[in-house]
Amino acid sequence: MKLRQYTFLILTLIFLSISVSAEDKWLYGHSDNFYFLSNADKSQTRKTILEYETFRAGFLRLHPQYGQVKLHRVFVYIFKSTKSFVKFAPLKDGKPSESLGTFFHDEDQPLIAMRLNAPPGYREKIVYHEYIHFLSLLDQDNRPLWWIEGIAELYSTVELKSDKLEFGGWDENHVRRLQSEVLIPLEDFFAADRQYIQKRNRIYRFYAQSWAFLHYCLLGEGRKYGDSFIEFVERLGLGAEIDPAFKASFQVDYKKLERDLKKHILGGRAYISTLALKDIKVGEIQEMSTPSPAQLDFALGNLLYHSHRIDDALPYLNRALLADPDWPRPYEVLGFIAGRKGEKDSAESFFLKAEELGSTNVQTYHVLASIRSAELGGDKIDSTSSTDSEFLKREIYSRLRRAVWLNPLYFKSYELLVDVFIHSGKRVGPNTLEFLRQGRLIRPRNFDYAAKLALLEIRSKHPENVREALESFLDAKAGKSLREQAVVLLKFSGSEPSTSFEDITEEGIADAEANIGYLFRKGSVPSYDQAIEWFQKSADGDSLLGQTALGLSYLRGEGVPPDTVRALELLRSAAEQDYMPAQNALGQLYFSDKTVTRDYGEALSWMKKAADQEDANAQNSYAWALATCPAIAFRDGSVAVNYAKKAIAQDENPDYLDTLAAAYAESGKFRLAVKTQNTAIDRLPQGTPISDGFL
Repeated sequence: MKLRQYTFLILTLIFLSISVSAEDKWLYGHSDNFYFLSNADKSQTRKTILEYETFRAGFLRLHPQYGQVKLHRVFVYIFKSTKSFVKFAPLKDGKPSESLGTFFHDEDQPLIAMRLNAPPGYREKIVYHEYIHFLSLLDQDNRPLWWIEGIAELYSTVELKSDKLEFGGWDENHVRRLQSEVLIPLEDFFAADRQYIQKRNRIYRFYAQSWAFLHYCLLGEGRKYGDSFIEFVERLGLGAEIDPAFKASFQVDYKKLERDLKKHILGGRAYISTLALKDIKVGEIQEMSTPSPAQLDFALGNLLYHSHRIDDALPYLNRALLADPDWPRPYEVLGFIAGRKGEKDSAESFFLKAEELGSTNVQTYHVLASIRSAELGGDKIDSTSSTDSEFLKREIYSRLRRAVWLNPLYFKSYELLVDVFIHSGKRVGPNTLEFLRQGRLIRPRNFDYAAKLALLEIRSKHPENVREALESFLDAKAGKSLREQAVVLLKFSGSEPSTSFEDITEEGIADAEANIGYLFRKGSVPSYDQAIEWFQKSADGDSLLGQTALGLSYLRGEGVPPDTVRALELLRSAAEQDYMPAQNALGQLYFSDKTVTRDYGEALSWMKKAADQEDANAQNSYAWALATCPAIAFRDGSVAVNYAKKAIAQDENPDYLDTLAAAYAESGKFRLAVKTQNTAIDRLPQGTPISDGFL
């Protein structure tokens, strides 16, 4: 559906809806670091925005590294009451939520929506917690979850007094929880991800323990483990495995640190960081006035869109479009809505219109560049590329440069651009290389980007810059796998590591070559043919990882002509050497792939070998095959239940629960099957469509 047709359709909604915005008197404006829309009175609005400005200034005074680059203003919605807030709040169980407030992590301009009648202290803590995530965005690359949530919890306990700010207060709610519950073992705590903390209601205990651990290490009396903590986080950020990184950093065992942490929780004292207001520069309100009809309707429509209330958002957005047809903002959000609905042509038309009107939204240009980059496909564009392909790359480059100019921290545009140039197989000019180097400064711990930049430096005859691109990952603190890949790339450039790594073996080098091949397979524009070159090097070095990767490439015809015989030869060779990924892949191949003759006996034999190596994914695959095999003679519901439970013991993700439900059904335990299936559906990430397999 084209733009004009789509717009005509949704504009008709305007005349079928009644504007609720007229019920309130609104204030619209901006301070140095926030936009705001408020239906509270001027004094309440001013007080709230200045509190946010003061908190921001204080946090950045304590952590100036987060203020080195000016971030875009955050948009704050201030509602005077629950009644006015719920009209625009996200839905919960089909009804508007009466939450204390919410924070939307929009890529271009984050949004805060909060109500003034929330209990004192709670509203601010929630907003400050999320705003710290925004301010520390540059420092979250490869950071563990406990650090990301811990720093937000630690500094959200702030008290704003008449003449000073106090950070790092003692959080009595967290302390009471930790005193009444057993601590999460540190081995599990350090490895925890979102799925882990959502299991068995660990989330509140995890947040409390994250606060306590950072409070103890960074603000506890004496900072006994302060330097060790900083080194530990640095090692993890460079890809080191948790256990060796912990031992090298803390020089104690987990139990000793747990005892010290418990002692701090039971009797520790808060070390307060106090900042006098006269010593910090607080942003000021620059403008506060009545919004225009377009400003009001767009702001409220944009909030509803972010609250996932698209049908409610459309009338507001279209009224804004009618009120000011030359304003790009409504077109931007309508583009996102069309994209979410799967109407790609309409989405592109809206974004093109926004671009024509001078959009300043970074995502406008990134989305259009992404659409064009998809046209490059997976095949190599060599030196004989057509004029059309060259024009396409210039168009992509121009839009991504525009995106980064609008928001220098928008790392996705750097990532897409480096993928486009890696895919091209050609040299890159000095100006483009200099531009791409800025991306590495934004995400210094992102190995994939650093490695791809190093490959472009080598291809463009600048091998002297490879060491600089990979310097962090050549450090002894970096994880072994990343160091191996960094060494391979450095040698590939013609240089040798300045430090000898005794733990790097020929086997490790061969595996590193396969991992570099996977770098070409990843990203927005895969480069399969270049991946094959590295997979072949790795396989020639007797790497089982390389053999498996090369076998799967032959099977799928990625970068090489499809060759099932060669694929089976490579996969079987690795599987017979007890390499679990190859065993699982071979089992899946014989179980359901159309390129070979199905052999359920052979499939289950290889799947069992993989599952018995205690890999959760392999256990789940084996359980699913036993529960659903088309040949009834090969089914075994009780064994399927056993292996599905083993997988879930490692990771309670919805797919594994779905498998357990199928296993229960095959065993005739239908009530348990239904109960487990409902649990699987409940565990799906918010907003995930429920596929037929989950119904």
